[in-house]
Amino acid sequence: MTGAAMAMMLALSAVVAAGVKIKVVHRDKEFNFGSVRTWAWHPEGAGDVKMVLTADDDPAKMRERVEPTIKQAVEEALTSRGLSMLTNGQTPQLYVTYYVLLSTGAHAETAQYFGATTPNWALPEVAEQTTNLRFLEQGSLVLDISSTANRTVIWRGVAQAEIDRSRSEEERRSRIQQAIKDLIKKLPKS
Repeated sequence: MTGAAMAMMLALSAVVAAGVKIKVVHRDKEFNFGSVRTWAWHPEGAGDVKMVLTADDDPAKMRERVEPTIKQAVEEALTSRGLSMLTNGQTPQLYVTYYVLLSTGAHAETAQYFGATTPNWALPEVAEQTTNLRFLEQGSLVLDISSTANRTVIWRGVAQAEIDRSRSEEERRSRIQQAIKDLIKKLPKS
């Protein structure tokens, strides 16, 4: 195995081992998160599931399956941050909404040959070639936090991972719970 191929294999295994990718994709820098003490699920619904995998997709069934886990994990993570959940018509400072997006994707590895990166050596350029192509199922969990004052999203975090159908239901639940904890850790404190 060449050094470049070995480096590609190590990079790929690092990505697979990393598991869930967590990132904040939006933050309102003007909003004072330090003054927030209360939150509630959005009055129009806690969340939604969108699936683009097969013709037999049933987002309603998937929502029934994942929503209890998501809601419990969000409630625990926000409580650990010192935020109180309000119910029974009280007006909170924040609304929380989740989205689960399940789709297919592809991962391609490409390689360039010697002359492709050094055309000054008078060697003809060689186009990149795909050396490995694999299709995968991927899932994203999006958490939107909006201000109740103006109902605009002030923070959005995304957790993305490859779906591994060989995992047990308990492992999947644990993975969702950990992803939510990791997302909420990224929520600003001030």
